[in-house]
Amino acid sequence: MCLTPSAYAQEKVTYFYTDPRGTPLTETDGNGATTAIFDYKPYGTAVLGGGLSGPGFSGHFNDDDTALVYMQARYFDPSIGRFLSIDPAGFLPGNIFSFNRNAYTNNNPLTNIDLDGRVVTSVHSSNNVNLAADINANSATQFAFDKNDQLVATTAPINPNGSSYYSSKLVGMINASTSNVADISSTAPDANGVIVDVDRDSGGGMTVLRADGSVAITISGNANTSLKDISGGQLRDTPADILTHEIVGHGAPMTIGMDSGNAVINENEARAQIPGAGQRAPEPNHVESKAITDCGMLCTH
Repeated sequence: MCLTPSAYAQEKVTYFYTDPRGTPLTETDGNGATTAIFDYKPYGTAVLGGGLSGPGFSGHFNDDDTALVYMQARYFDPSIGRFLSIDPAGFLPGNIFSFNRNAYTNNNPLTNIDLDGRVVTSVHSSNNVNLAADINANSATQFAFDKNDQLVATTAPINPNGSSYYSSKLVGMINASTSNVADISSTAPDANGVIVDVDRDSGGGMTVLRADGSVAITISGNANTSLKDISGGQLRDTPADILTHEIVGHGAPMTIGMDSGNAVINENEARAQIPGAGQRAPEPNHVESKAITDCGMLCTH
């Protein structure tokens, strides 16, 4: 009998950093050094890295032989944004989206995720508490998210330090026929589906008007210290203030109609009703919105 030393495979540690949907954005080794960077369009087409077998879009398995994503119950084709087979969960009464049983995330990959190829889940539930807190900090009327992740006005006492102008815009967006979404995230897709840094590229807040008329608002959750007030000093610009700007300056005009035509003028109307908020220095070229293109349109903070 011949005895030889055993050969052991060398242990390799890899970490994946993901977005709220579970999609890997960065890969590092055990020492924290970046080894790969990934980027995907909203429906999962890789635009940077990706494509190899392993963890991919929404945390599911990328099959590089077929260019499909294995989502447990069925395969998903990111090139067309559809599953290759019908939903095994079947038709769900009261859910109009279940008529199309090959659809992915109720046709809304920005706010929804399909964990196992059967059930659509909101990715924003964990952010709803923080979003509601930011809204209510500056709004006279108080709001909350219901069990369906929809923003609704509550019967809570009016915030005496909040803006009724801001509240009216929120109510208008809630009652609009278009689909409007809000999120807190360090990154978000722009009007072309390219992931951008919300702080670096958009000053902490961005509003995307999609080609279908729906609006997606994203704030980073960080304060912006680069803006000036009307006296030349630093403007108070908390996450709540940034969200106020995105809603009254861009989201509401895009959804329910133009206001002053200038996003900063709208913001200052809300700030005038909020003690201690100050007035933002004028920006004549900071318009509410522009013409919609085939890919949509982006407004930044």
